[in-house]
Amino acid sequence: ITITGNMTTPTNVVFSSRIYVTRSTCLIQLRGMETTYTGGDSISIERNPGAVFLDKLVATNSTSTYAALYVSYSPSVCIQNSTLSNHKYGIYAVGAARVFSYNNSGSNNTTGLCANGSTIMKGSTQPGGTTGEAIANGGVIR
Repeated sequence: ITITGNMTTPTNVVFSSRIYVTRSTCLIQLRGMETTYTGGDSISIERNPGAVFLDKLVATNSTSTYAALYVSYSPSVCIQNSTLSNHKYGIYAVGAARVFSYNNSGSNNTTGLCANGSTIMKGSTQPGGTTGEAIANGGVIR
């Protein structure tokens, strides 16, 4: 399943709700869109045995409580070319999740990347924060 917004200007396709993918066994691709949601994690990827591919997503509305991208119990998530700013976490992975983060940007997060019992693999640029990276409960960032 592929949902493509505007790959040139992702901020032209705006959701006021969170972007939420859960319990999918097939490949999900979300591309070229923005979420302005601040009532919880802006982008949530939870319990997906299938692969999830995120490209050119924007989550920059301010919330000091939630993650821009929250991934749990999902073994194959890739996010690239996205902007994740002004959140508690740029990317938060928990529950044996595996996330590949490539060529993402962002600032003003409390923590840029956090792996809590999960793995975040990074390439190129990453969302930044007051604390760049944090790990807990055997989490790995490499």
